[in-house]
Amino acid sequence: MKPTKTIKLNFWLPILTLCLCASLWLFTLGLNYFQQKQHIIAENMRFARLDISLLIREMEREFNNGDFNEAESSLTTRALNTNYKSLIVTDDQGVILYSLTTRPEVDSKS
Repeated sequence: MKPTKTIKLNFWLPILTLCLCASLWLFTLGLNYFQQKQHIIAENMRFARLDISLLIREMEREFNNGDFNEAESSLTTRALNTNYKSLIVTDDQGVILYSLTTRPEVDSKS
């Protein structure tokens, strides 16, 4: 008769428990990371929509008052303060009235 093989529970049970807990922790960490990433993207999009709608209202008011220099100044200020890469103002026919493209920041360490 062959002897039965046994496993050492006092060795394998803690290892299996540790692996199970580590995999559950990694899954939770990954899920939390992706949720936070989606939240940050949604918040940035919400801010951009709100900021652009405020800029549109401000530009329309200045154009209606005939303050074209003030409109250009507002556009430049908004582009520099909010780090937009480019802002373009067009009329109803699609003609570009003002456009602004900001330069990328140069790293001072290089």
